[in-house]
Amino acid sequence: MNREEILAKTYSALKNIFLRYEGKGIISIYLWGSILSEDFNLGKSDIDSIAIVKNNFGSNIGKK
Repeated sequence: MNREEILAKTYSALKNIFLRYEGKGIISIYLWGSILSEDFNLGKSDIDSIAIVKNNFGSNIGKK
């Protein structure tokens, strides 16, 4: 798998998370780091993301 394929899968996963929790208080999700550049190293790099949520977004929202 190359960087572009990993980026596409990451985008899809983050979009699904956003759409799933948008009505429950998630405001946005940001992706940054080497995944967005040619510096990405398949063997070393991680994928950096963060979600911005409303104050009342529950910390156990994904738990059953």
